[in-house]
Amino acid sequence: MQLQDSFCIGFELGGGHFALPVQQIFGVFHDTNAARESKLLRLEGVLVYEGSPVCMRSAKQLIPELTDYCDEAQISEITPQNHPWVLILKDGTDQNPSKKGCGFRVQTITPPLRLIQ
Repeated sequence: MQLQDSFCIGFELGGGHFALPVQQIFGVFHDTNAARESKLLRLEGVLVYEGSPVCMRSAKQLIPELTDYCDEAQISEITPQNHPWVLILKDGTDQNPSKKGCGFRVQTITPPLRLIQ
């Protein structure tokens, strides 16, 4: 059995707790915001992960189903300070090409969870 076959990464967003299959996630990192405080380079909506740009989107743009279970007011107040974790989706995990290489902010991350059926 491979790790990706039965594991998910958990996260908290807008007062809800969710999970995505590991095979849909390219990376997870904690954005300290320190590098972006520099006046040298600042691009709104773009972060750098392992030397490559990550286009940031809202969770509701990437996974519209999440907003059915989230508090809309909390989702609209997402900032690097109150949602420091970034989930980056893998390229080509869905039929929707807008998900390619994009990331979104979440409040907390839960280590991989094993799915039991």
